[in-house]
Amino acid sequence: GLGWSWKGTLRQLYLDPLQRLVDKLGSVRGDGKPFRLWLDVKDGSVELRTELKKQLAQYTMFSWYDEAGAHGGSVEVILTGRQDVKLEYVESPGARNASRDSNHFDGGDPKASRAWQWYALSWAQNFSWDGYGDTPSEEAHKLVALVRDAHAKGRKVRFFAMPDTPGAWKLCLDA
Repeated sequence: GLGWSWKGTLRQLYLDPLQRLVDKLGSVRGDGKPFRLWLDVKDGSVELRTELKKQLAQYTMFSWYDEAGAHGGSVEVILTGRQDVKLEYVESPGARNASRDSNHFDGGDPKASRAWQWYALSWAQNFSWDGYGDTPSEEAHKLVALVRDAHAKGRKVRFFAMPDTPGAWKLCLDA
């Protein structure tokens, strides 16, 4: 085998346990703050998109989005991964229980919308610093400019595969 083992379904591992917490505590952590559930979409099939929309619609904990705007919930779902699936999901008619990210940053991107509120960017595609030693000033300035522009558009930024060091964490938090 490939070393894979079956752990359970999305519903069993995430959706049902999160809903139980919200039902018991009023929010996932009991503090009233929204919890973000990132779903990394790897499959582009129509069946996956249909099933995802159907399953998310069965829970009362999720924020939802429609043509009238965003409606708060205890859990915010952000789709990451395949761009075609994310776009099709958030552009589909009717209520949706997820927004999306973009894995590409462009200074010409439009302002945030209820469907697109995040960037999820590869550290290695944007920076060469490995998180050790002093941060190269050019990279620090680039990070600050990128985050400032994303925030000005009303979006948040998440980096993946970034250095797992206190220096890198501090740099990102400061930006």
